[in-house]
Amino acid sequence: MKVCIVALHLYPFISQKKTEDKIGGAELQQAMLAKAFVKNDLEVTVITLDCGQAKYTEYDGVKVIHTFKENQGVSGLRFFYPRLYEIIKALYIADADIYYVRCAGYLTGVVALFGRLFRKKVVFAAGHDTDFIPGNYLISLRRDKWLHKIGLKLVSQIIVQSTQQLKLLQNNFYKDGMVIRNFSILPVNEVSYKERKTILWVSTIRDWKRPMLFLELAKLYPDKSFVMIGGPDVKNNALYEDVKQAAGKLDNLDFKGFQPIEKTEQYFDQCAVFVNTSICEGFPNTFIQAWRRGIPCLSFFDPDGVIEKFGLGVVADEKEEFFVRLNNAEVMSKKKSKKIIEYYQQNHSEVVLNTYLSLFKTMLN
Repeated sequence: MKVCIVALHLYPFISQKKTEDKIGGAELQQAMLAKAFVKNDLEVTVITLDCGQAKYTEYDGVKVIHTFKENQGVSGLRFFYPRLYEIIKALYIADADIYYVRCAGYLTGVVALFGRLFRKKVVFAAGHDTDFIPGNYLISLRRDKWLHKIGLKLVSQIIVQSTQQLKLLQNNFYKDGMVIRNFSILPVNEVSYKERKTILWVSTIRDWKRPMLFLELAKLYPDKSFVMIGGPDVKNNALYEDVKQAAGKLDNLDFKGFQPIEKTEQYFDQCAVFVNTSICEGFPNTFIQAWRRGIPCLSFFDPDGVIEKFGLGVVADEKEEFFVRLNNAEVMSKKKSKKIIEYYQQNHSEVVLNTYLSLFKTMLN
């Protein structure tokens, strides 16, 4: 079986040549999928941007085709050439049985239309709840919104991260989807409670992530140690600078800025509680990074209610409630670690791959 993953920013994750100052959850998932598919004897091709690599490369069995450079072409025309031209050419060269695209954007429509034209199966995988909320897409151009909407109607299969996303898809697009949880190919790494010394926040610094709330939390607990990791959002670098400046005034908060995934993993090994301040997400990879270590989350957002249902942390509705529940989460870090790891093994480990493989076989029969 031949699978093509269309992910323009995936090259640094596949090649492990980190050329970008950000950690993308969608890219992490797709990189793990690509490597796991190869281990399961699938032929995998990834279509990416031209980051200076050869046109055709291969890393650990994953074939890579590059398309165009980030800002290549004439403004106003570059969407058609080189972007559209190079993407369609790469899709044709890949000649896959199944094409996989993730997150709202123009690629949804481009890949879906290619699939219809050449009678190929196309899978769209959600990256955020807003992928299925017209008017709230995390994309700005009207053209891209239109292509995403058209793509959702044309794709062969839609994968969602939660039943909440499934309801949004059904209510707003009158289509069905399949729930497949985010997963990790990394093994369990139970951290001794004695080594859990910090309260950790990890994400790109964006408005809807509400990073300033983490700073407020640190101010309320001057006796605790806080670590904040996250690079700037290219659309709002000013927020990053504001957060960095405000964090510098707190003696108990260590602002690290962007950190490569290997370094970020080390900070997870040292934390007692992982904090998420977003009001809405998809299914954060950072939750999974914490849970495979038995570390609870303190969050406003609870995908499908799994945090409360399975005792994976503490959820708050109001800001004041959020602030006072940190101690509760720390108690869970000491007493509930093994149960959290058990949930991870049953729901977010490599067992998830079997669902993908079964789905793909069904689609081709």
